[in-house]
Amino acid sequence: MNLGYNIRMKQWPKEITETAGYEDLIDPVRNAFDQLYTKRRKKAKSATYDGFPTTEAHIVSQPSVRLSEESLEQEAFQGRDPLDVILNIAFNLGMEQGQRALRNDLKNNLLHLDSGLSILKHSIDSIRYKVTGDRE
Repeated sequence: MNLGYNIRMKQWPKEITETAGYEDLIDPVRNAFDQLYTKRRKKAKSATYDGFPTTEAHIVSQPSVRLSEESLEQEAFQGRDPLDVILNIAFNLGMEQGQRALRNDLKNNLLHLDSGLSILKHSIDSIRYKVTGDRE
């Protein structure tokens, strides 16, 4: 497989708790679908993808590479058509989006917990002072 791919993809937000907009995720997937299926009469053998990368770290797992002619031929050899590849890319993007949303929820919960613990510590210190007159 040629590893000299020209990969052009969007960057996920730097903050790992920030999600991407629906259109930003879906439009590149829809565009790849349109290239492979609405232009089928022209026998499109590959599609360009300029959306977000998926969570896989290996370069050959990235959407731009998976939609190349060589990769689609390999997928066909394994019994998968381009629609299978496109759906898998959409699924992986959803996984990344879900992980980011979960991290955001976790971050918010930790902030609330930290706030609650600060209030509790202040209350304990206040009670200690009332009981012992001591401000540790």
